[in-house]
Amino acid sequence: MKPVLRESAGLRWKKRKCVYMENILDMKPNQLSCVIGTIFKEQSKKRNVFQNIEGVIENVNAIECSTDPEKIYGKFVSENDLAVLEDASGRINIKETEHFSPSNFTAGSIVALLGYVDNAGLFACEDHCFAGILYRPELPKHISFKKQSLFESLENRKFVMFTSGLNFGSQDLETITCLKNLSQMLQGQSPNSQWNKLASRV
Repeated sequence: MKPVLRESAGLRWKKRKCVYMENILDMKPNQLSCVIGTIFKEQSKKRNVFQNIEGVIENVNAIECSTDPEKIYGKFVSENDLAVLEDASGRINIKETEHFSPSNFTAGSIVALLGYVDNAGLFACEDHCFAGILYRPELPKHISFKKQSLFESLENRKFVMFTSGLNFGSQDLETITCLKNLSQMLQGQSPNSQWNKLASRV
């Protein structure tokens, strides 16, 4: 992931005079740098299993038994949340600025950050960059795909089916009918023998 991010960052910030750092701990104060790492978040409101245990596990009063979703889940985010960038060498706290807010990132995201270390030892981010979509070069000219019918040479072909928008649990008649037809087709119960043969190759 790091080489891909390094390439994406180079394209995004090619006009910026920044230093690309291999390790977080190598950054120098007030030097515009690009650094790659994993974002972690310190969230004081995020619940922990140990918060339900007050030293004695038999103490039922220490365990919240509410069935109210608001009381069970509540809000995990707050204005005091802190984002941290970490790599193999160490970690650094990221300063919240107009260009960076912890609420806009998910813990575990691998990201390239452009910014500098301020006098307080915090990383002041000016911009960020993700790896993006994996680049795929064009196929060599000697490779070509033969166009063939969906039902042609089924005995030599295998298929993978992707579906979305199934709306499970919906009471809408059209949705129920579509799900039923899809189920019958995949089980080989379609009135059309060609579709049944196709379903056997999924």
